[in-house]
Amino acid sequence: MKKLALFILVVVSQLSTHALASNEVIGREVLRQKLGLQAYGSPAHLKDVKVAVLDNGFDGYVPDKGLLPQSAELVNLTKIGAAPTTHGLGMAQIIWALTGKGPDGPKFYLINTNGFSNLKAAVQFVIDNKIEIVLYSQVWPFGGNFDGTGFINALVTQAVQSGSIWINAAGNNGGMVYNGVVEKQKDVRTQLLAFNGRDHLRFENKFDENQVTVTLSWTDFQESENYNTAKDLDLFVYDQSGKLVSSSELIQRGEAPANGDTKLSSHARENIAVQLDRGSYQIKIKVNSNNFTQTDRFRVLLKAEKEIIFTDHTKGGEIMPPADNPLAITVGENIDPSATGPTADGRTKPDILIADSRITFTNGGQYNGSSTAAAMLAGAVSVMKAQEAGFQASKLQSYVNRLREPGVSNTDLSLPAVNPIDPTLLRLIPPGGKLMIHKLNRHYVILTPEDPFELSGPKSAGITQVMPDDILVYEPHSARWYVIPKSLDHKVQMPLIEFRMGTPGTGIWRTPTPTELRAMIG
Repeated sequence: MKKLALFILVVVSQLSTHALASNEVIGREVLRQKLGLQAYGSPAHLKDVKVAVLDNGFDGYVPDKGLLPQSAELVNLTKIGAAPTTHGLGMAQIIWALTGKGPDGPKFYLINTNGFSNLKAAVQFVIDNKIEIVLYSQVWPFGGNFDGTGFINALVTQAVQSGSIWINAAGNNGGMVYNGVVEKQKDVRTQLLAFNGRDHLRFENKFDENQVTVTLSWTDFQESENYNTAKDLDLFVYDQSGKLVSSSELIQRGEAPANGDTKLSSHARENIAVQLDRGSYQIKIKVNSNNFTQTDRFRVLLKAEKEIIFTDHTKGGEIMPPADNPLAITVGENIDPSATGPTADGRTKPDILIADSRITFTNGGQYNGSSTAAAMLAGAVSVMKAQEAGFQASKLQSYVNRLREPGVSNTDLSLPAVNPIDPTLLRLIPPGGKLMIHKLNRHYVILTPEDPFELSGPKSAGITQVMPDDILVYEPHSARWYVIPKSLDHKVQMPLIEFRMGTPGTGIWRTPTPTELRAMIG
């Protein structure tokens, strides 16, 4: 059996690792109103809508306890067990809340996708059972070529081509990715990749005892998981004194591992998981084979339990598979921006943003991010499918494309009523930008299609970004620009105006009315 079939990967989760409530979502009618779902009432055919929630685990789910409709099924398809997480249950409960929490539906399938073997089996289950809506609130740190191809994306393509609507979280990897070209940056003397004159990438760990994962992947994946790359890179992490902290030096030479050889790898990736002390660190990448070309790209992804700063991250290009699949509807979150595109082949991702994906459960926990955003969209799509059985993936994609057109909406007024908008705010919106009014956060946000620090106002005032997580704000009464650390962004209040970089071409979700939906179906 190939190595990957045995490889159990707890795929990167896109929600807080703190336990989601095993009970229910608070304020479901308010959430439904924010998404424009109240116009639908309770569609009679919800019981006929099949929704698959693909996730690493569904801890806390007990049938017949009112957590989900009685028809919900917990599905395990291989001997590889689920991870100890309530994440999947929380996603399903968000969908149910947005559909009205009726006892008859939708028909939920809670499918364990902890590891590739489970994901592959889950996709076949989706196809065999003709499941119309799939929610996958996760991404993979390797397995694709940054352009929607690779063996993870091949599974998603099969599901969509069979008739499923695949909704995927964009991932919360904003500011945690470096993209580069292998051959172009190689130092022929050391075989190390060079980054703007340095042989390393820098990151800062701000806390003691922080579990940090560094994943290096490169563009040599095919549609089959059994393909063996012969292109070889190695990964190293050093502390600020130059001492080697950890390394990943798997051997990629075009053959599958055999006879228990743990150093031989089939796949174009290296991975380091290490507990780090507070301080500065360096990432180095060594080129071990001479078969890379100018078209070969690589990506470094950082993840941590606590806050880290990836000093040398690149902007954009943060969408991991299968969120980069052209047939998937990829969903991001707007208050706390998630991973952004474009993909390596120039496509806009995410496809859609949820204006405010904050969800509160009855255990008091509040969650937001691309996971909850994707679950909210899945809830809206479930209602639309119940209303119009002819609603298909292609119709949803066409509607999303229209929302992405420039000028559809400058202002999000889905939150509670606000005071009249100061004309100063409107004058500050750059071309292609959007004004977001987040009264619950007591401040305004302006999204710009370019780096906020490149706007004429802050540039003429001499305002520069010192650290990657620095935030740009404007005080309208004094007409002054300021820079504050992201750790203080919760202190931003009116009349300060915060500027963030938006994803060009990405629209804010607005559920069509039943009349608009009927017209859409034709």
